[in-house]
This record gives sequence, C-alpha cells and structure tokens, in this order.
Amino acid sequence: MRAKLILLICGLLPAAFLLGQAYGNAGNTRDVKDEKTYYNPYSKQQEPLYSQKQQAVFVDAPLPVNNTVELEANVMINMKVSSYLAIFSVTQQGGTLVAADSLMNRRLEIFTKAMEKAGVKYEDVHLDFVSLLPVYDIKDDGKILSNTGTEINSGFKMKKNVHVRFSDHHQLDKIISAAARANIYDLVTVEYNVSDMTAVYDSLRSEAIRVIARKRGLYDKMGFGTMIEVMGEGTDSKYPVERYDQYTAYLQGMSHREVQKENPEMRVKDAQKEQTVYYNRVPYKQFDRVLNADLVEPSVQFYYRLRVRCRLITPEEKKQAAARQASAAPATRPAAGR
Repeated sequence: MRAKLILLICGLLPAAFLLGQAYGNAGNTRDVKDEKTYYNPYSKQQEPLYSQKQQAVFVDAPLPVNNTVELEANVMINMKVSSYLAIFSVTQQGGTLVAADSLMNRRLEIFTKAMEKAGVKYEDVHLDFVSLLPVYDIKDDGKILSNTGTEINSGFKMKKNVHVRFSDHHQLDKIISAAARANIYDLVTVEYNVSDMTAVYDSLRSEAIRVIARKRGLYDKMGFGTMIEVMGEGTDSKYPVERYDQYTAYLQGMSHREVQKENPEMRVKDAQKEQTVYYNRVPYKQFDRVLNADLVEPSVQFYYRLRVRCRLITPEEKKQAAARQASAAPATRPAAGR
C-alpha cells in the first residue's frame, strides 16, 4: 500500500511542476494596483490582462434594434520585420580635444572591424555625432584664509551613436560581443523595421472581410438576409519596445506587520529586489483571427478593425422579394423553328 502511495505521489509531482512552469513568475509578482488592462471590443470596456476572479463566464448577446445589426471583425498579424536597427551610445573623454578624438576613433575602428566578422556590411554601420563638450574641474585658489576655487578646463567629452542595421535577430549577440571588444556597452535601443505596411494592412483587410462574410452567413442560416448600409475601419500597431513590461520576482517571507507585532522596536530594511523585463504581447482573446499566431520571437503586431451596420431582412421579406423578382423576369421565348 505504501509503495502504491509513493508511486501516486511521484506521478502527480511532474504534472504539478509543469503547471507551475506554464504559469510563470509574472502572474505571481504583479502589483494589483498597477494591473494592466486592454480594451475588449465585445464588452466595450477595459479588462485586466490577468484575472483572478473565479466566476461564471457571461457572454452578452444583444438583440438588434429596429432591425439593424452591427457586425465587426478584429484581426491581427504578428509580422516578421525586414530589418533591425541597433543603436549604441559611445562616450569618450580625453585631456585634450585631439586625445578625445583619437581615442574615440580607435574604439570605433575596433568596433567596425568586429562588425565585419559578425556578418554586418560596412554600409550597414552609421556613425552619428552627438556632442563635444569641455569638462571642468575646480582648482583651489590656494590663498590663505580663503575657501574659494576656480573652474578650469580639464579635458573634453565626446559622444557618438553607432547605428547598426542587420536582418537576422540572431546577429545581435555577435554585435553586442563585438561592441564589448571596443568597450562599448550602452545599447540604447533596437528598432524594428517593416518595409511594406500597405501590404500588411491589405492582408488584414481581406481577412476581416472574410470574417464579416462568415458572420453574415449565420443570419442566412437562420433565414434572415443582411444588407450592408454603412461601414468603418481602423488600424493600429504595436512595436516590441512598447510591449516590454517590468516585474520583480521574489517571495515575501514573514510580513513587516508580523515582525513588528513580535518586536515593535525592530525597523526592517528592505532588500533590493532584482527587476527585469519581459515581452508582453497584445493578448489574442480580443481578435477574431490572428495571423502568424505561433511566431516565437517578439514581432511588430498590426491590427485592423472592420465594422459594418446591416439592415436585417426577415424571412417573409425575403419571400416577397423573391416573388417580385420572379414576376418581373421576362417569359422564356420558344426556340426558332419550333
């Protein structure tokens, strides 16, 4: 009996472990006060990205007013980019203007040569001059019974940005390693470029039209007809830099309140918790159709909304319209020679 119990527990442990891994730390460590929301077009309100409410799911199904029904299609695509642009910030200080410029050029030369080994072409690297400013220190005047000092020029500080364009996101690791060889560590941002956004929205528009057609087909199955009277559309996009969220992963032990209850004189000094970021894509649940839904890497998310207002044609009206059409059709003439 004991052996069977041990086997049962061992069998349950991997499942529990997998469930824990699938949930992730972000769900455990969020601050409810700062909980992020998104607009749900079906409920017409802001809803939390993560919900802890254990309640029955209620889906509203409003009936048409004055034989008018509104249909909408919400579609999205996770789009692979045509290229990336990494921007590094480089700062160099020197005792003289010539020294600062020489040291900066040396570092950039090391960096650009390493770029070629990383598979980045020379024309895909651009140097953007930012600033050249004098640096001042304070020199004690050295006078007896005097606490005054004078600012003197102690050198120059030069700043440049290096723009690196690449097409494969796996190259970024090599680019960062190449930058480190030149003592360049400040990666300012990585921009995502999409070359043909018109084609992207055309594909979304075509998919939205198919979604509307399927929804109109439901009314056809119920015996109704639909006549589109007016329509509207809207577009938007989200780039990865807009979708990274911060979170702090830690478990709190005995709370401050419990500690101070046992020892009112104790003052608790909070430990520094490590913060990180993660890619928090636009959630899929608000869309009728998501193209490239299984894309792994962070991508540009384009979305499109199509709304149409239709007048419902009742089954009786459909019969009357069919009868009028049949009566208005010209009679079939017999073939010549008969």
